[in-house]
Amino acid sequence: MRVAVQVSGTECWLCQQTLPEPHDDLVGLSETCNTVNLTDGSLIIDKQTQAGPFLICKVDFQLKCPIQLEKQVEGEGIQLHFLLNGGGMTEAKGHPDERHFSPNQHTICFQPNSLRVFDCHTTDKSLDYFTVFIPKDIYFQLLAPDSALHQSFARGIQAGESTYFTSQNMPITPAMRRVIQEIRECDRSGDLKKLYFESKVIELLMLQIEQINAADFNRSLSRGSDWQKIQEAKRILEETYQAPPTIMELARLVGLNEFRLKKDFKEQVGNTIYGYVQQQRMELARQWLLEKEKSIGEIAHLVGYRNHAHFTAAFKKYYKYLPSELH
Repeated sequence: MRVAVQVSGTECWLCQQTLPEPHDDLVGLSETCNTVNLTDGSLIIDKQTQAGPFLICKVDFQLKCPIQLEKQVEGEGIQLHFLLNGGGMTEAKGHPDERHFSPNQHTICFQPNSLRVFDCHTTDKSLDYFTVFIPKDIYFQLLAPDSALHQSFARGIQAGESTYFTSQNMPITPAMRRVIQEIRECDRSGDLKKLYFESKVIELLMLQIEQINAADFNRSLSRGSDWQKIQEAKRILEETYQAPPTIMELARLVGLNEFRLKKDFKEQVGNTIYGYVQQQRMELARQWLLEKEKSIGEIAHLVGYRNHAHFTAAFKKYYKYLPSELH
């Protein structure tokens, strides 16, 4: 299986990797980092790790203008998508199978021997994207083709059809973010690092499939929650994280009662309303701390804390280290 990703209209390649076939000799660990500087001042940093049969890509898009990416896949494999922060992405815009990704969404797809175009949109935040490629034979070693956990998806794979695991993207849960963060911050080396990454990829796949099956089960038991109203609540919280509305006010704004809002929000977003606000604050604070352009006091104020000490305590509770350790 070969994966190649290029910035459209340029000679800039983000990724050109070949994954091992099942009959190949055991593959160890290899790591590369590609940095692309575009003429408009945009910067893309793509950190790639090949750990055994898995290809892990951690991509930071700091875009001044929207761009297009061309992804070519030769062979058959499964891809795990995670759009953590920033602007949105649209795959195959204008085509019948067009797919839009918003921040805090994930999905699983199978796209054999394909050339796909992604439109990457800009915001004031960096676009933080994480993805994993798994060869088809390895995927079916992890989860048998006849498993009840992925019946429809497995049928599409066996038919050689480009297909998604779900008709809609799912919200990234705190557990998934924790695993991705652990992959990014791993300080092991050699074979231990390879084993660690392989175990984390399997854990991440398990969390995705577990959430998808739980959501399907919950929908079959209930009248179904109003997806659009919860998405509206999510949007409001993303825009007002400095001083968010109360749950009563948010329920009134989206037209749900408080009980239904809290229940459906946790079910669809994978976090409580308060937890989601805290997630927005902490992730934005961490991004600014890494940029080292603002003081810790300024960042505390920008994410809604009047008291510097309260921000420090909240950051330490969330990340398990002090903001000063990044600054």
